[in-house]
Amino acid sequence: MRRVIQAFRMRLQRTLTLCALMALALGAPVRAQAPAASSDPGLKEVRVDAAAFARGVPVPAWSLPMVEIPATTRRSPVVMRLAETQFTAAPEKAYLVNRAIQVNDASSLAQIGQYTIQFVPQYQRVAVHRLEILRGGEVLERTEQAQVRFLERETGLESGVYSGAVTAVMLIPDVRVGDTLHIVYSVTGDNPVFAARFADSASWDQTEPTEHRRVVLLAPASRKIAWRMHGDYRAARVRPDETRRGDLRVLTFEERGLEGLDPESQIPADYIPARFIQFTEYESWSDVARWATGLFPKDSPLPAELDPVIARLRQLPDPGRRAAEALRWVQEEVRYFSVSLGESSHRPHPPGTVVQRRYGDCKDKTLLLIAMLRELGIDATPMLVSLRNPRLPARLLPSPDVFDHVFARVEIGGRTFHLDPTRLGQRGELETMGPVLEGASALPVLAQSNELVLLTTPNARELATNELREEFTLGSLDGDAQLAVRRVWRGGAAEVLRVVFGRMTPEQLRTQSTVDYERRYPGISAEGDPRISDDEARNTLVLEARYKVPKPAREAGGDWVLRFFPSNLQGAISLPQKINRNFPAVVSYVPYAARYTLVVNWPDSVGMFADPSTQRVDGAAFRTQVQRSFRGNVATIELEYTALADTLPAKQLPQLVQDLQKLDRVVGGAVVVERSAIKSGGFFGLGKPSVQQSMRARLEEQLRKLQGTIAEGRLKGDDLAEALCHRGETLADLGRPADGMADAQEAVRVAPALPRAWQCRGNLLFANGEFARAVPDYTKALGLGGDPFEAYHRRGHARFYAGQFPAAASDFAQAAESRRGGDDSDGLYARLWQAWSLMRTGAPLPAELQAQARADANGAWPRPALAMAAGMLGPQELISQVERRRGDARELTLSEAWFYVGQWHRARGETQEARKAFEACRAQGITMYIEHVAAGLELAALK
Repeated sequence: MRRVIQAFRMRLQRTLTLCALMALALGAPVRAQAPAASSDPGLKEVRVDAAAFARGVPVPAWSLPMVEIPATTRRSPVVMRLAETQFTAAPEKAYLVNRAIQVNDASSLAQIGQYTIQFVPQYQRVAVHRLEILRGGEVLERTEQAQVRFLERETGLESGVYSGAVTAVMLIPDVRVGDTLHIVYSVTGDNPVFAARFADSASWDQTEPTEHRRVVLLAPASRKIAWRMHGDYRAARVRPDETRRGDLRVLTFEERGLEGLDPESQIPADYIPARFIQFTEYESWSDVARWATGLFPKDSPLPAELDPVIARLRQLPDPGRRAAEALRWVQEEVRYFSVSLGESSHRPHPPGTVVQRRYGDCKDKTLLLIAMLRELGIDATPMLVSLRNPRLPARLLPSPDVFDHVFARVEIGGRTFHLDPTRLGQRGELETMGPVLEGASALPVLAQSNELVLLTTPNARELATNELREEFTLGSLDGDAQLAVRRVWRGGAAEVLRVVFGRMTPEQLRTQSTVDYERRYPGISAEGDPRISDDEARNTLVLEARYKVPKPAREAGGDWVLRFFPSNLQGAISLPQKINRNFPAVVSYVPYAARYTLVVNWPDSVGMFADPSTQRVDGAAFRTQVQRSFRGNVATIELEYTALADTLPAKQLPQLVQDLQKLDRVVGGAVVVERSAIKSGGFFGLGKPSVQQSMRARLEEQLRKLQGTIAEGRLKGDDLAEALCHRGETLADLGRPADGMADAQEAVRVAPALPRAWQCRGNLLFANGEFARAVPDYTKALGLGGDPFEAYHRRGHARFYAGQFPAAASDFAQAAESRRGGDDSDGLYARLWQAWSLMRTGAPLPAELQAQARADANGAWPRPALAMAAGMLGPQELISQVERRRGDARELTLSEAWFYVGQWHRARGETQEARKAFEACRAQGITMYIEHVAAGLELAALK
């Protein structure tokens, strides 16, 4: 189906309703367009007054002589031989259409077999002056023969819209390949709400080639009607020939031999692929605003029926609460339904009428809400916006046509809030409600308004962040698993789902919550009903569910693999079908952010050891960070995704494909337990390897594989540098940092623009005790766009052991802030080092650090260690907590805990106790941990 040309969108918008697009996509352009109307079950046949539609009448006297139909040699399926449109602004607004459409392919005969004209009989009249088929040298008259049906769209009623628009469908008999349909008709009349001020538009480029395009405007010379040709794809601008016809100014635009535009999907609403001409008699946005102020009177009285409601709202403690509850009342007590006939397409009904009917559209509900707010002492302003093209008005000439929606703006406590009474499910404080058309251009309906304003919400990204946590627990590698799922939605998503979930039965909710998993894990079954927690005060919705998953892990060559997918990324990026294209594409939604956490509790027979490693994908459309770690039998993946742009130029789409391929590699979609990490218990458990033995064996195996890969000589550039870094750091973990230094130096030489290479050399310099020399390398990694957490965190370590404690504390603070303000695992480790650095300087711990320590002193590791640093837990309590853990997790956590106890004692000058704790850390033998390395440095300093 053809893309609706922008000019016709604007014309229909003007003739229909300000709010109809809330629920109803408007119809097709006023020309041969669609398959037989009877195939649309949403249409019903209606009768119109005889005066509203006439056939065979002369062309209007105001029109100019029409141009002749040019010949064509084109063999395209459809050719627009002539597309002529004439407009007049006086004595009454009208336009005349003169079209000649040739069809050269049987599959396109519907283009001339039916012709549709959309109009509003209440204030418009259609006259068909000529309808004929040109076949060879013959002219076959069809004006009276064509069957005409008048159809009204019933689906609008289901969506709460009744506009009064009617589609006249002319069914033309006996059309054949090679025929040309020639039609001339005029439409007279305009919505009286515009008080005879002229504004309209005319399409220019079409999807089919056009031999001759002509647009004429006739208007009294005394009326200042501005014009502009818009279009983003074709740079050529057609300038009019200006003449006089008595007192009329005549503008004539003409172009011949226009090529058709190939339709493409996902074109941004604010991109104009097909040129069109906009006309407007409104001189400025202030002119439009003054027109709109007459629609929204400030003295709209409330009915007595609302007196108890207003009295109740006045009892609320602050203006924000009063505004939120007034909004909720209008949203829930007045259903959305639009009867937009005549002036009511743009002029709201009085609040009393709306309350009495208990229905209304966007303008009705907005005027009612504003009247309630003013009664509560809260000033509010109507705001005109475009729902379908939110950012487009800023690119167009001033005109009411560019808007299709209205909502209310309030100023409370120095902040601006946008309240849309047509929404449902909104709860909580104004600050937590979903944004209204973030990034849109809006016009305040105020007499003093002189420009459009940009709609922004300070916390829009936070409100658009949803979270998904999945935790698997396996009793055996080849057995069934328990899956615990927790999903969190905020802002607009919470509001929509609050309504959706509220309409579901428990059985429907259970079925819906399982859908995402059924294909991934065949046979999955819910254990009980999902639990919905609705925090209305914060406008946050939480779904928690538990499942039984049959045998989710599969053996592959001795390894065991569990597959996963972050379903809150599904649909986050939408690639168009056509990558090599002419027009930009909508690929995402902004603002949007997602957090995904996967925890896999493998059986106790698994012992994998991998320090947290972070990979990033930074593209034009999105930024993603994936952190993986494996401690004993617990694998953890944490992903953070942020949408950066909703639209990309065509030339950037191939790079987006590469970015998505990289994202796929980084996410991986699987957690793997290597064969070497599966421990054998031996006879009665004898011969079971220790965590230290398993760790060393895995490092040696890793080193062997890396050496083989590098020796093959197939890696180049960044890939080679990454492998060299991995080998150098593995050598350092095996206690051979001097050997690893050569790899780090070579990585910098091979890929001097790769942040990872400089980070790696900094790590090896640190491992070799060259702390001051490591600092510039971490700084270089930061400057090249490296992971800020890793660079700040490791530079903090280098500065700490170089004796630069204030600078180290600053680095650790910045590392923590880069990880959600220090509230995740990485951030908490950085806060710990920040605390030790400040203690060395004698400075107090900052309030935010102490608050994080108090948040959950006995929570997940390393929160207890942070609580000890802040004085809320003693060293012995900390060690006792850790010793209660089981398996490899106990050994790994003890290594860290003893180091932090040593720091705690050293900060207090208790040297002997500090030495014992550092020795205990070293005795754990977890060589790949920074705490193991740092404990050795501390012991050397205490000699």
